[in-house]
Amino acid sequence: MTYRSRPLFVQFVALCAVTFIAQGLARDAHADNPKPTTTMDWPVVHPQVAVDWPVVYPDDSISILLAGDTGFGGHGQPVRAGSGMRKGRAIPYATMTDGIKGLLTTDAAFANLETVITSHNRLRPAAKRFVFRSHPSSLTHLSDLGFNLFSTSNNHVGDFGRAGIKETLQHLQDLKRDGRRFAAAGLGRDRDHAMTPQKLTVKGADLYLSAIGIGRGNTNARSKPARPGHLAYRSTQDFSDVLAALRAIEGGYRMLSVHYGEEGQVYPSRRDVQRLRDLAVRGADIDLVIGHHAHVARGIQRIDDKLIFYGLGNFLHPGMQDMARFDRCRDFGLVARVHLGRVDRDRYRAMALEVIPMTGMHVKPRPMRPDAAKMRVRVLNGLAKQLDSKQGGTARGVRFVAQPDGRGVACFAGSEYMRGEIRALCGQVDNGTASTAYGDTTSVSCSGRSFRGASYSKPRKRKRRKKTGYFNPFGF
Repeated sequence: MTYRSRPLFVQFVALCAVTFIAQGLARDAHADNPKPTTTMDWPVVHPQVAVDWPVVYPDDSISILLAGDTGFGGHGQPVRAGSGMRKGRAIPYATMTDGIKGLLTTDAAFANLETVITSHNRLRPAAKRFVFRSHPSSLTHLSDLGFNLFSTSNNHVGDFGRAGIKETLQHLQDLKRDGRRFAAAGLGRDRDHAMTPQKLTVKGADLYLSAIGIGRGNTNARSKPARPGHLAYRSTQDFSDVLAALRAIEGGYRMLSVHYGEEGQVYPSRRDVQRLRDLAVRGADIDLVIGHHAHVARGIQRIDDKLIFYGLGNFLHPGMQDMARFDRCRDFGLVARVHLGRVDRDRYRAMALEVIPMTGMHVKPRPMRPDAAKMRVRVLNGLAKQLDSKQGGTARGVRFVAQPDGRGVACFAGSEYMRGEIRALCGQVDNGTASTAYGDTTSVSCSGRSFRGASYSKPRKRKRRKKTGYFNPFGF
């Protein structure tokens, strides 16, 4: 029987079945090859917005104050309990620090101790042009103010030889026996002790500090007899060992103090930038690098959520010159507040920065007047331009917005969730963006010259091999 000879009803049923099967095959084909569309599912994440936006725990925020070169005695001056010494004049500690009390409102405070700590006036000084020492009571005074993080690796900790280094270590240990909570890094009984990170626990968070520097006291070389001292920044092996010891720490917030560079130079050398940025921050995953020694403030750089302060300048030291005689790029010191937010069980990241330009660092440091301070904030913004990554990477110089009182403020992602004054200052930051604070970030450019060639008195004729016109950043 042919198809046409079948009953009409059977033909109708067969036709419906074929049509149904054909429609199903078409739907399957469309599912495999959907029609292009210009619509997108919500929300749309813009490429400039940080995709790994952290959860911020504002109740666990921490703030750290950073200050530069610190001591209480001028060149060759005797030590006296309760007083600093400058050019034969005793100045009570309370007088010297009266202008900075209002700044120490943070959970932790760092200073570079550029001095030997000794109670003796009979120690033999090293054969060098400038030697500094401070009485042990100065440590107690700094602790009373709120300082609890100290670097002891620099070119003046060896000013009174090995005896001065040993006594400095002894007084630091005595301060701990008195129940003072602090961490002092850099000097050590031997090489292993000198490069071991020191821990300070604040509000349940572990802060780890290591320090390395230049100058006398770099006696802890490998394969040498154990002796007290610190490790040398200019030594590739020493620098690598200090970074490795700090990187091995699991959890916590890792900080590295570095005493380095050319005095008076506001721009760090390319080699130093590469060492601190690429080896310390990117290579060793260090969260905060604190630079000092140049006696002038330098720019600040941010790499992802990590920070490098290339130079804080002077803080409090009667052995230094009055920097006010120099140009606006070199006449101030820098005090900074780093505000950290917890983003994981034991992980912290910088949410905001404050910078406070200082004057009078040679005898009585205090914040600059608002108009003068705002100009120095613009100087920092100008220095930041040189720290932007030329290849479009994540490294960027930090710009600040000058506040009415002269402070500079920079806000990063998450700062709008912080509590207190920082939230009020940073409330305009867009959720999820990794930008600095909104507002006027005007910059002022600086020359690249250092103190060399910028002497404040007429150069004298000197014998061969001695530099002429060399500026002395110290007070004598």
